Amino acid sequence: MNRSDEERWAYRISAVAKKLDISKAKAYELVREGKIRVVKIGAMLRVPADELLKLVRASNPSSSSDTTPQS
Repeated sequence: MNRSDEERWAYRISAVAKKLDISKAKAYELVREGKIRVVKIGAMLRVPADELLKLVRASNPSSSSDTTPQS
């Protein structure tokens, strides 16, 4: 099953790294530092979709309040 980003409620760490254009190691580092909140489902870690938006907003506070990603 392939879901569009609009339907996803959570992402794997590898997908987060790809979306943010960082390494998986850096993504895990941000999780350990508490800069990215994760949800544990069994042995799996997932990053809620709204957490990505918060992270991007926090790293660029001067950006507009528009939350629609630009292509």
